[in-house]
Amino acid sequence: MRARWLITLMLTSTLSARGVAAQEAPAAASLEPDFEECTAAAAEGRKDRMEAAAARLEAAASAMEAERPADALVVRARVRSQCLIPFAPYMRKAALLEESNALLEQALQIDPRHLLARFMLGMNHYHSPTFLGRTGAAVQALEQLLADHGDRDHRVVALAYLYLGELYERQGRLSLALQTWRRGAARFPDDPALREKIGKLALEADADSIAPSRPPSAPPEDARYTLAPIVVHGSTYSVDDPRAATRLSQQEVFTLPGGTADIFQTFQTLPGVTRVAGDGGDLYVRGGDPAETPIYVDGARLFHPGRFETLTGSIFGVLDPGAMRAAHFSSGGFSARYGNALSGVVALETDRRPLERRGRANLSIASLGGTLWQPLGDRAGFWATTMLTHTGLLLKTHGRTDEYPEAPTSHQLMVGVAVEPRRGWEISASALSEADETAALVSATGYEGTFTSDAATRLVTTQVRAETPDGRGLVRLTFGASERESRFRFGVLARDREDRALDARLDGELRRERVTFRAGLEGALLDAWTDGIIPASDQLAPGSPAVHLDGETDQAHHVGGYTEVEWRALDRLAIVAGLRADELPGEDRVTFDPRLAAAYKVGDWTFRLGGGLFSQGRWRTRYVLPDGGSPAGVPRRAQHLVAGFQHDGTPALRVEGYVKRYDDYVAEAGNVVTGPPINAGYAAGVDVLVRPQAVGPLHGWLTYSYLKAELELEDGVRVPSHYDVTHSLTAVAKLSVGASELGFTARYATGRPFTPILGSQPLAPGQPPAPIYGPLHSGRHPAYFRLDGRLTQLLPFFGGGVLIAFVEALNLLDRDNVTMYTYDAAYQNRRPVPNFFGDRIFLVGVEARL
Repeated sequence: MRARWLITLMLTSTLSARGVAAQEAPAAASLEPDFEECTAAAAEGRKDRMEAAAARLEAAASAMEAERPADALVVRARVRSQCLIPFAPYMRKAALLEESNALLEQALQIDPRHLLARFMLGMNHYHSPTFLGRTGAAVQALEQLLADHGDRDHRVVALAYLYLGELYERQGRLSLALQTWRRGAARFPDDPALREKIGKLALEADADSIAPSRPPSAPPEDARYTLAPIVVHGSTYSVDDPRAATRLSQQEVFTLPGGTADIFQTFQTLPGVTRVAGDGGDLYVRGGDPAETPIYVDGARLFHPGRFETLTGSIFGVLDPGAMRAAHFSSGGFSARYGNALSGVVALETDRRPLERRGRANLSIASLGGTLWQPLGDRAGFWATTMLTHTGLLLKTHGRTDEYPEAPTSHQLMVGVAVEPRRGWEISASALSEADETAALVSATGYEGTFTSDAATRLVTTQVRAETPDGRGLVRLTFGASERESRFRFGVLARDREDRALDARLDGELRRERVTFRAGLEGALLDAWTDGIIPASDQLAPGSPAVHLDGETDQAHHVGGYTEVEWRALDRLAIVAGLRADELPGEDRVTFDPRLAAAYKVGDWTFRLGGGLFSQGRWRTRYVLPDGGSPAGVPRRAQHLVAGFQHDGTPALRVEGYVKRYDDYVAEAGNVVTGPPINAGYAAGVDVLVRPQAVGPLHGWLTYSYLKAELELEDGVRVPSHYDVTHSLTAVAKLSVGASELGFTARYATGRPFTPILGSQPLAPGQPPAPIYGPLHSGRHPAYFRLDGRLTQLLPFFGGGVLIAFVEALNLLDRDNVTMYTYDAAYQNRRPVPNFFGDRIFLVGVEARL
C-alpha cells in the first residue's frame, strides 16, 4: 500500500467522536497490538499469525457490540482491510473491501460523525483503481470528515488534510490542494508531511507557469479492484432496524456463475425465493405469486421488470446492474413503509450523482452495451446505460434456430441526472425505456404453434432528497410515471394491453439517541386498456371459444400512509412497531395493517421475531391462460409470523422460519377463470443462508429453503399450492487465483405440482375437444437441477482501466429440466416442455472499464 495509512491508526482508537478524548487511549492499548500483529504477519507471510490476531479482534468486536455498536463495526472493517486483504487472492480482495465499506457505512448510519469510520471509508475509496471512479467518493468522505472534525487536534484529522490534498491533486485541482495542505499545516504546524507537500507543490506551481500543465495523477499502482456494493436485504431485520440482511455486491451479480449478469437471476440464489418457473427470472417468494412482490425503482413501482415474456413468465430483467446503487429485497415481515404487497418487496436504487467521468463497454455473443458516468460541474452529473440484445448468433452456434422463427431481440436505455444544490440536498431524475420481441415455437394445452410477444416498458422518476446537517433527519419526495405495453399472439389468443400509472410518495425519518421515527404518504392513479381476443376456455387452437375485447378500459387508485417507530429499548434489544392504512387499487374499503418486529443480540448472535398484516388490491396486470386444472383466485390479505437467528462473522449463518396465511380471495379481473375458486392459502417454511470461512482461495455460500404451501378450496378440500416446491438448494463456489476466478453454481429444486390430464371430451362440432382433468395438483414435475460454470479473467487496460473477459457455461450437464407438460390435440399423449436453458449454452464476452 502506497502510504501505510492503516498503521497510523495505531495512534487512534476505535471510538466515535463522542467521548473520544477520555476513552481512545484504553481502546488503542487493548486492540492495537493485534492490528500490529496483522501488519507484521502480512510482511512475513505468516497467515497463521494473522488468523489468530483476527480471531481475537473479532472477539473484541463482539464484546463491545452491545454498548458501542458503531465501534464494533469499525473494528470488523479494519480486520477485513488490515488483516484479511493482504492474504486474499486478487479477485477475493474486491469482496473483502466491499465488506469493509459496508461495515463502515453501517457504522456511519449509527453515528454519522464517527471519525475513524469516515476516515477509513475515504481511504478505502482513495486506494481504488481509476476505472471505478472512486476518487470523488473519497473526496466527499474526507471533506465531510473535515467539516465535522476539522478543528480537532487529532492525528486522523491531520491525515485527512494530507490525503484530501492528494485527491485534489489527482483531480488536477492544484490550487485547492495547496489550500487544503496550508489549512492542515496551520492546524498542525509540526506535521512534516504537510509542510513537505506545501513546499513541493509551490515549486511545481512555479515550474508549471513555464511548462505545460501536468495531467491529474493516478491512484497508487497497487490499488485494489472492487465494485460498488448492492445491498440486498432478506427479511429486513437487523438489530438497528430489526431487519436481517443478506448482502450481495455488484461483483457477485456480474460474476455469479449462471447469473448472466442479471439482477433477477441473481435473486434466484437467495433464500426464500422458490424456483417455480425453472429458468425464469420472476420472483416467487415464500409461496407467493410474483405479483405479490412488487418492484420499485427509485421509489416508483415498475409494472413488469422482465424481458422476453412467455406464457410462464419472463427470462431476464430489464435493469442493468451497472446502473444500480442498491437493491433491498424483503422476503417477509417487511416494513410498514411498503403497502399493496403480500409476500415481499424489491426496492432498487439507481446511481446517484457521478463525481468523476468513467465508462464501461461490454460485448458478448448475444449483446452489446455500454455505460457512461459524467459529472457536470461540482454539483451535478448524469449517467446513461444502454444494451442491445440479439440472440441470433447464440441460437445459431448452439443449433437452436429451429425453435425460434425470429431470434428474440431487445433494446434498453436508462439515463439519470442528479443535482446537489447544497450539502445534504439532492434532486435526481431517472428514466427507463425498454422494448423486446420474442417469437418461439410453443406447445401448451393441446396446441402447438408460434408464440409471439412484443412488449415495451417505460418509467420516469423524479426524487427530491433532503438531509439535516447532522445526518439524523431525512425527507424524500418521489414522483413516478410508468407504462407497460404488451402484445401476445398464440392460437386463438390475440391480446393487446397497455398499463399506465402516476404515483407520488413522501417519506420522512428522524433519528434520536434510542428512537427513530418514520412516516410517509403515497398515492397512485392507474388505468388499463385491453383489446383483442382471449380464450374463453382451456382450448387455444384457432377456432376455439373466445372472448372478444373491444378497447376495454379500467381505472383504479391507491391512497396510503404509514407510521413506524424503532426503539432501542436496551443495548441488546431493538423493537420496531408500525401501522399502515390503505385504500388499495380495485378496492373501495380502507385496510389497516399493524406490524411488529424485535431483535435481541448476544455477542455475534442475533435473535429475531416479527409479524403483522399485509394487504394488496385485486388489481393485476399479468395475463394468465385459462386452466381448469389450476385453482383460481387473488388473495387480498396475508398474515406473517417470522422468527429466526443470525450469526455474524465467520462462518456467517442465518436461519429463519415463517408461517403465512392468505385469505380474502376474489376472482382475478381481466382473465377468464375456469379452475375451482380458492377460499384460503397457507405457507410455512424455513430459509437458511450459510457463508462458510474461505479455505485459501476457495469461497462461496449456500442457501436452502423448505416450503409447504397449501390451498383451501371453497368446498373445504385442501390441495398443494401452485408454488409448493418443497426443497430448494443453491450452492455457489468460487476459486480465486491471482486475477482469475473459476466459479460454479449448483441449483436444485423438487418438482412443483401440476394437475394431470386424463383424456378428452368432445365439444360442439368443429371445435377442439376439452381436457378431462385428474385430481387437482396430484402430479409433480421432475426435480430441477442445473450446474453452471464461469471463468473470469481480469487484465490491465490502458489509462488505468481493466479488461474483464469471461466464458460462462449454462446447464453444464445438459440436463433436460421440465417447465411444464403439454399434450397432443386429443389429450392422449403427454410430453415435457424443456426450460429455456434446456440445452447446454456457452456465453463468451468481454467488458472494458475505464
